[in-house]
Amino acid sequence: MIWINGMADILGATDHWAKDLVTPLHTILIGLPKTSRHRINSFAQRIEDICKLNAQFASCINSCGDQTIGHILLKGQTSWTSICDAYRYNTGDFLSFVIPCWSRHGNDVLILCAAQTEALQQAASSLVDNGIQMVNEHLDDLCKSVTMHDKCYVRQSNKFCGLKMHEFLINLSRRSFRALLELLQESALIKHLPDSCEHWAKKPSNYNWHNERESAQRRDISAGGSRLIISNLKSSNEKGKEREKI
Repeated sequence: MIWINGMADILGATDHWAKDLVTPLHTILIGLPKTSRHRINSFAQRIEDICKLNAQFASCINSCGDQTIGHILLKGQTSWTSICDAYRYNTGDFLSFVIPCWSRHGNDVLILCAAQTEALQQAASSLVDNGIQMVNEHLDDLCKSVTMHDKCYVRQSNKFCGLKMHEFLINLSRRSFRALLELLQESALIKHLPDSCEHWAKKPSNYNWHNERESAQRRDISAGGSRLIISNLKSSNEKGKEREKI
C-alpha cells in the first residue's frame, strides 16, 4: 500500500493511472500543466517525488522477511529504478535534455503509438484472463506486443528528441523487458522461451533508428527557460546528495 498510496498523493486518484496499461514515463505526464515552463518544472518535481517514494518502497521491501516476494516486487520496479538512477546521476543528460523533451512531446508519442499500446493491453489482458497456468500459450503474443510497443516508442521519441532520448528509452525498455523475462523464467512455468521474447533484448544498441530524425521536424527543447529550470533542479539534486553524505 505504500506505493499505491504514495503514487496517489503525487499523481491523483488511482483511476487516472492504474486502471489501464500506462508506461512509467507517461504516468508522470498525467494532468500536468499545459504551459511549457510550468509543465517541465512539474514533470521534474514529480520525478523527484516518485524517486523518493521508490527508495522508501525498496527499503520497506528489503526489511521484510520473505525475500522471495521481495525479489519479485523489486523486479517489478525495474522501470522506475532505471528512471530514478538516470535522474540521480544525470545519465545521458537526463536532467537537461530528456526531462524537457519528454515533458513536451511525450503525449505526442502516446498518440502515435496508440495502436501498439492497445495491442499490448489486449495481450496482457489475455494472459491475465486465462490464468498463469496458460502462460505458455500466450507468451509469444505478449512478447511480440511488447517488442512492437517499445519499438514504436523508441522510433517516435527519436523523431521528436533525437539520439539522447533514443538511447535512454532503448536502455529503459531493454532493462524492463529483461526483468520481465527473468521473472517468467524464475516462475518455473515456462516450458520454452519463444524467440520473440529474446529478439528485442538482443537487438544491437546502435540500431540506426536515430537517422529517421533527419527528416522530422525538430523543436528547440533547450530554450533558456528550460535550461534554467533544469539547472536549478540539478543544483537541488546535488545538494540532496551532499545531505545524504552527511
